[in-house]
Amino acid sequence: MLDEALTSLSADPDLVEFGQYFFEYYVKNVKSWAYCYRLHAGLNTNMHIERMHKTLKYIYLQGKSVQRLDKAIHAIMRFLRDKLFDRLIVLNNCKLTSKLKDLRKRHKTRLSMSVSVVQTTEGWNICSQNNDEMYAVTQINIVCQCLLKCENCQACIHQYSCTGLDSSVRWNVCKHIHYICHFNKDKSFLLCQRDNELDIHELSSEKDVIVDELGRRYSPIHIGMNDRREALKLKLNAMVDTLNSEEEIQAFVKNFASVKPTIDAIRLHNAEIPPLPHNKEIIPVNKKIIPQRRLFSTKKKTSNAARR
Repeated sequence: MLDEALTSLSADPDLVEFGQYFFEYYVKNVKSWAYCYRLHAGLNTNMHIERMHKTLKYIYLQGKSVQRLDKAIHAIMRFLRDKLFDRLIVLNNCKLTSKLKDLRKRHKTRLSMSVSVVQTTEGWNICSQNNDEMYAVTQINIVCQCLLKCENCQACIHQYSCTGLDSSVRWNVCKHIHYICHFNKDKSFLLCQRDNELDIHELSSEKDVIVDELGRRYSPIHIGMNDRREALKLKLNAMVDTLNSEEEIQAFVKNFASVKPTIDAIRLHNAEIPPLPHNKEIIPVNKKIIPQRRLFSTKKKTSNAARR
C-alpha cells in the first residue's frame, strides 16, 4: 500500500514535491508512526499545527505571500493575543476542558478499585482490574504549578507517569496514578501512627541511619558511564538469578519489554531534525498563495419533496 501511494504521488505533477517530502520525512521514519515509539510525548500535534498554519495563512495573512519578517511576526503576535483572550474567556466561564473532565472521571473510577500494589525502587507496580497485566507508576520529583491537577489527590499530570494508555499515550492522570496517590495517603497516615509509638532508642538508631544516608548521598563521587553500565549489568544479572517461577519471569519480561522502545524514542527525540528545503523562487508580495485542496462530500442532496 505504501509503494502504491508513493507511485501515485510521483506520477501526479501537482503532488511530486509533496511525494518527495513524504518520502524524506515520513517513509524513512516508519518506527515513529506507532505510539509505542512516542510514549509520554504529550499530545499528537499534527492536526494542531496544520490548523494553526491554516489560520495564520488565511485569516491573519489574508491568503497572501508575506516575505517581510516584521509582518509575519505581527501576525503571529495577533494570533497569540487572540488565543490568550480565548483562554481568559474559557476560564471566566468556568468551562471544563476535555482533559480535566477525563481526569475527574478517572478519579471516580479509582474509588471502586481494589487491587494490589507492590512498591519498588523506581516506583510502584499496580495490577490491572480486568486482566493479568502489570502497570508501572513512577513519581517524578518536580514542583509544578499547572492547573491540570486533581484537587483530591493534589497531583498534576507532570508529577507521575504510568505505562498505561491514559498516561503514556493520551497524557492524562490515569486511574492507576489516582490509586497510587490514595495508597500513599493511607501509608503516610499509618506511618504517622507508628512514629508516635517509637522509643528513644529507636530514634537514636534512626538518626545514625539518616546521617549515614546523607553522607552517602552528598559524597563527591562521580561514576563514569562505563562503570554505570557494568553496575547495571550486575544488577540485572542478580535480579534474573533470583527469579524462581514462571510468573516472575513473565512479569520481568513484560516490564522489560518497554525499555527498548523508550530508549529508541529518547534517541529519536534527541536526534537532530533535518533542515527543510529552501525555496529560492522570488514571489511577488501581492500574489495570492495557492489554496489548499478542500474535501467535500460527493453525495447528492435530496430535497424534501423527494423524501416525501
